[in-house]
Amino acid sequence: VLVTKMLSGLLPVYNCSNLRQLSSAMGLNYETLRGWTKKNSIPFAWLLKLSKLSGIPLNPPFEIKSKTSSSSFRIPEFFSPSLARLLGLILADGHLDKKYVEFHNVDDVLLRDFIGVCKTEFGLNGVVEKGDGYSRARVYSSALSEFFSHVFKVPIGDKSGVIYLPDFVLSSSDEHVSSLLGGLFDCDGYVCNM
Repeated sequence: VLVTKMLSGLLPVYNCSNLRQLSSAMGLNYETLRGWTKKNSIPFAWLLKLSKLSGIPLNPPFEIKSKTSSSSFRIPEFFSPSLARLLGLILADGHLDKKYVEFHNVDDVLLRDFIGVCKTEFGLNGVVEKGDGYSRARVYSSALSEFFSHVFKVPIGDKSGVIYLPDFVLSSSDEHVSSLLGGLFDCDGYVCNM
C-alpha cells in the first residue's frame, strides 16, 4: 500500500499517466515496478529512494521482508542505545554480506548480546556458529544487511578503512554515543600501560 502510494505520487513528478511510463522514466523494468505494488518485496534502497522522491516519509515501526525469504523484520521506531551498541559491535567485529549480518568474536557473552539485540530490535533470530578457528553469530537476512548498509553506511563486504558514521549517529545523545563506543571497545578496545 505504501509503495503504491509513493509511486502514484511520482506519476505527476515524472509527467506520467501510468506505471508503464513511470518505469521507463525511472529506468526500471515495468514488471519489477508492478511487482512492488503487488506481492514482491522492494529493495530497501529503492524504498528509501521512493520515499525521498515522493516526499512520503517512512514512519517506523513497520516491517520489511527480504526478497528470498518469507520472514520479515521490523524497522525500529527510533535509534535506541541498544541499536547504537549493535552498530558498534558490527563496526568493530561485524561483517555485512548480501545474505546475512554476522559478528565474529570468541566471547560468548558478546555473541549472545549480538543475537539478543537483533531479536529485540528487529524480531530476527540468529545463530551462533563455532568451528575450527572461528566463532561467530549470524543473522540470515538480506534485508537487515541492506538496512545497515543504507541507514548506517556500513559497507557490504570489506569495510576496513571505509567506515563512515552518519551525522545523526554522532549527534545523538551521550547515552547513544556511549553505547556505540561501548560496542566498539568491547571488541577492539584495550588499556595500555604507559
